[in-house]
Amino acid sequence: PDDLPAALLRTAPAPLPRFTLHWTAVGERMEKGQWTRFPLADGSPAAAGDRLRVAFSPGSDGYAYVVARDRQNGILLLYPGVTLRGSSRVRAGTVYEAPGDGRWFTVDPRTGLAAVYIVAGHEPLENLEELLEDAEVGGSPAARLELLTSTLAGLLDGKHATAAGPVRTRTGREIDNSLSPAAPPRGLSAALDGAPGVASRPATQTGLVSTVVEIRPVDGARD
Repeated sequence: PDDLPAALLRTAPAPLPRFTLHWTAVGERMEKGQWTRFPLADGSPAAAGDRLRVAFSPGSDGYAYVVARDRQNGILLLYPGVTLRGSSRVRAGTVYEAPGDGRWFTVDPRTGLAAVYIVAGHEPLENLEELLEDAEVGGSPAARLELLTSTLAGLLDGKHATAAGPVRTRTGREIDNSLSPAAPPRGLSAALDGAPGVASRPATQTGLVSTVVEIRPVDGARD
């Protein structure tokens, strides 16, 4: 009826699928004077001097960050690689690399590598945006680590935290489990040159409002 209050006439915002992330990662190690490629996954060995790259594609439009933590709890943001708000936006079905522009992340012989996190979601993550905006949060490595750990602890991704009843984003959009995210693009593995050592099929991590991939390599030190 025409006399219904305007608030009742407004339609609810469209629901969203669970946030899904397709990803693959690769490392290279110098052996006998040549770079030898190996797949990078949770539990893979990573030695000083190894160089690493990640490629990912979100199943929905959203925001993404790739963060490396060394064994002294130093934090390095690998994606996005520029300190401008809004640069963390990603589009469904698009392939992104970390580091970008064909570069590699090299494992520091002094600090090693404890973990690489690929974190993404429907909405920006304020703590990681702060890491992006200020490369020296409070001038304290401990503060940067706290921002990362508090973000991971607070993720509504179905693994670190769950919620009873309907799950909604901060802007009120409901997560609908029946909706399908975008499929992984064919070019995802090819983004890492498609050479031997890159998984032919990307891995998939599904969450709720957000999701996180945790790659925790073991010490691959060589004699």
